[in-house]
Amino acid sequence: TGLQGPNSSIGPHGSSGIQAVADAALAVSTGEAPFALAGGTDSPINIFMTAYFGAQGLLSESGRCMPFHPAADGTVLGEAAAFLWIEPLEAARERGAEPLAAILSAGQAHEAGPFGPPRHADPYLRAGMEALRDSGVEPDTVRRWSADGWGLPRTDRAEQRAARELFPMHKPSRRATKDLVGHCFAAAGTLDVALSCCDPAEGPELIWAAGTDGTVAAVVIEPLEERS
Repeated sequence: TGLQGPNSSIGPHGSSGIQAVADAALAVSTGEAPFALAGGTDSPINIFMTAYFGAQGLLSESGRCMPFHPAADGTVLGEAAAFLWIEPLEAARERGAEPLAAILSAGQAHEAGPFGPPRHADPYLRAGMEALRDSGVEPDTVRRWSADGWGLPRTDRAEQRAARELFPMHKPSRRATKDLVGHCFAAAGTLDVALSCCDPAEGPELIWAAGTDGTVAAVVIEPLEERS
């Protein structure tokens, strides 16, 4: 009969995948659901979406997404589907599974403004601060920061400013994946979490993603020692 139980659809924005993961982790941790499948899928490569995002000034004229690069001039469209199986650690061990990472906490913030990702550091900072606060992880122990990395100069600068305020004592390594896979929108956040689970940092990692509605969603994950 397939999966049954609590269900929600977050929306098509770039922050949606991380928000879905956060909501699923909360449902599992509170006992609302014994396990959950969370993620996103999107296929925006079509004439309508290309024309629309191009008219909004979000697409790269060079056809290359280069996050945090001096020559960055926008993003490119990508397509993906990414889903995570989320369950209590004890349940995973009982069935002989090898969990890849623990989801420690989540945060969210919003900036009202023009269509597109936030243009200022504040929503990234607030989402990151909330996630770190609830995780119990000290900022100076975060080993990697997975940025949204649209390749839009104003947005990249906003992310960098937020990261400098979040991590004043040290500089964690930075990852941005849109130069490899493009912007997969509803799948983007979950894809970044999945990639980080498969290629873990050497300690806690902060991952955030922003939507064209101005929402920023963030999670803190930590690799599990028993991963082989």
